[in-house]
Amino acid sequence: GALLGALAVTPFDGIILDDLNTTDAPEVAVDADDACARHGVERADLDRMIEIGVLGARTDETGHTLIAHDDVWILSAWGEIQKLGYAKDLGFRVDDILVLMEVVQDLFNREALLLASRMERLPPERAAEMIERALPIVHSFLTGFHAAKIRNFFASLE
Repeated sequence: GALLGALAVTPFDGIILDDLNTTDAPEVAVDADDACARHGVERADLDRMIEIGVLGARTDETGHTLIAHDDVWILSAWGEIQKLGYAKDLGFRVDDILVLMEVVQDLFNREALLLASRMERLPPERAAEMIERALPIVHSFLTGFHAAKIRNFFASLE
């Protein structure tokens, strides 16, 4: 049905890749309240993200909460989830993001072992370049596999 067709669309506007900083530039902090307002996220959700370790934050000399610019994509993605009605209508909470973080940590640990055993003879600069260039391709695999699992799950319910 319509749900299965919706799963065939490309990933959410590339926000994650577009907002990642892969340079060695110093970390830039942004005002957390401004970022929340810009992405439609309630301050209580931001506070919970900080409390459970989804986001890191610090307080500046004026008492404003700051978050890393590189982490704004998390607020943006959460704001999009809310716009879709998951949070309010279905009871999804910020804490549910931890499931995704755990999966990514497990994936990273497995990737690190795999890459270390296969790329150890390459110069570090070459290995880093190869990994950086392969990352969007790996994301395509993950998105495709995940969408297929969801499509198959819903197809089995029909």
